Amino acid sequence: MGPRAAERTVTENKIPDTVVEALGCVLEVHGAALIGFLPPSRIVMFKYVFGPITGTSPPSPEGAVNLLIYAKSRRKVFLFTAIPGNGAWDVTDDYFVLDRAGQDWNVVDGNGGQATYAAVAAFVKKQDGVRYNATRPLVLKRCGRSGG
Repeated sequence: MGPRAAERTVTENKIPDTVVEALGCVLEVHGAALIGFLPPSRIVMFKYVFGPITGTSPPSPEGAVNLLIYAKSRRKVFLFTAIPGNGAWDVTDDYFVLDRAGQDWNVVDGNGGQATYAAVAAFVKKQDGVRYNATRPLVLKRCGRSGG
């Protein structure tokens, strides 16, 4: 299987509970930003990475979960960060929207300067070879917002 076929594959591995919880909180806090973006089935295609994103400031804590939520076409992605704390998840107010341009990603919306945009685009591109996950997110009550 070539890299393009692997890129389209959805993982069948169990998604860690912490990731499902973080995803549920992201969708609860930023659901309005995703209206028209998620399919009607609300099955979310996503990837996740723990820890800080190199080159961004301030860096997220090691326990943070970065969630990349993809459009059905896989040519647009939202990048959100959720931070664990006291039995709940705090979702940062700041998030990024990126569009694919050829083999690269470009930030089209988000908070930061050119160096942050370059770091975020590089981070998302690095995830291109990682398998997609799919789930119907949980609705959670233990979510909060963080100034990010």
